[in-house]
Amino acid sequence: MAYRSHTSLTYGTRTNSSFARPTGATTGDVIVVILSAGDSGDQTAPTVTEHTGFNRITVVGDGNPAVCTYSGDTNYGFAFHAWYKVITDIGSEDSTYTFTHGSADTQGIAYCHSGRNTSTPFSPDATSNVKLKSGGGTDTTAADGLTAPANADLIFAGTCWDGHGTETAPSGFTEDVDGALTYFAHDDDFAGGATGTVSTTNNNSSNNMPSAAFLISLQIAAAAGGLDIPIAMHHYKLMAST
Repeated sequence: MAYRSHTSLTYGTRTNSSFARPTGATTGDVIVVILSAGDSGDQTAPTVTEHTGFNRITVVGDGNPAVCTYSGDTNYGFAFHAWYKVITDIGSEDSTYTFTHGSADTQGIAYCHSGRNTSTPFSPDATSNVKLKSGGGTDTTAADGLTAPANADLIFAGTCWDGHGTETAPSGFTEDVDGALTYFAHDDDFAGGATGTVSTTNNNSSNNMPSAAFLISLQIAAAAGGLDIPIAMHHYKLMAST
């Protein structure tokens, strides 16, 4: 049990961003929502409020949200967000997750993973990396590496205002979305150990244009506990009385 399914939100200018609950989601599954939200003409990234029941994923490096600003021919500010929740009762679970904000350019994904540790889903903490493009040609969207436990599910998520659409998944990953603003891929049942830097080549050729990326590790559920009680077998021989 690992990656189950995902739903995605295509790029567009909208007020509020909504995701359908991923297909097959059930009690005990972990939902991860990642959203890039920007505002043309304003270096201040839009404020986004999560759907009820979601929490921000703890991210080291450049934080969560990972904030990017562009000050080239136009001003632009955008932020990369990551949240999660554990489904405690599918019978009462919302069918749509809505993240509220004012008018913004957004794109994102909602992942569903099964068989994960529901008390501590993420181990170690996720990483983030914001980098500024300089010079011509293509660029990379890169997430700092981490050391993941065996059988972890990895999620690579990248955002760049002008750079996605023709990318190739990092080694070992399966591509989920290659959109105008974001790139998403996952690696089921990672063998464990150091991932190294995880990256993909984007098409960003504009100087001073930043990109951001997350690398998220969902650890496998703890083994079921229990007591191992040995039982001694005794044999008895009946003797006739005299």
